[in-house]
Amino acid sequence: VELCNIVGRQGLSLEVGSLPLERVFADQTQIRMVMVNLINNALDAVTGQKDGGVIVRGHLAKMATIEVLDNGPGVAGDFEAQLFQPFASTKTRGLGIGLSICRTIAESHGGRLTYVRPSEQQDGLGGAMFRLELPWDEQTP
Repeated sequence: VELCNIVGRQGLSLEVGSLPLERVFADQTQIRMVMVNLINNALDAVTGQKDGGVIVRGHLAKMATIEVLDNGPGVAGDFEAQLFQPFASTKTRGLGIGLSICRTIAESHGGRLTYVRPSEQQDGLGGAMFRLELPWDEQTP
């Protein structure tokens, strides 16, 4: 999935890692939609910051794991329980269904989408981290 094509904002740094996605058991179009949503949310979180940054990284373990991290304000503790519920949003514009749909797509592929609090991140940026995990083919070299 070519992630760099979805970024067009000035003054932000975006670092994209590599992951052999051809080995992931998933519909490429649906996973692209998930990644666009996660990256756009991260970019929204850091827009206006002097040193706003977003990292997309991936690695293979028991699941193919893709993480989207930012150094924005993170998710308010009182909103975390609603984060993946339909029509829940902290944005003034938007429907609040993006993360709900993303989680449904992840689960329909036998995976999961989770939010990792900054206090639980071992090597985060201090803001939000969303982790997408999907099954992958461990046998193909």
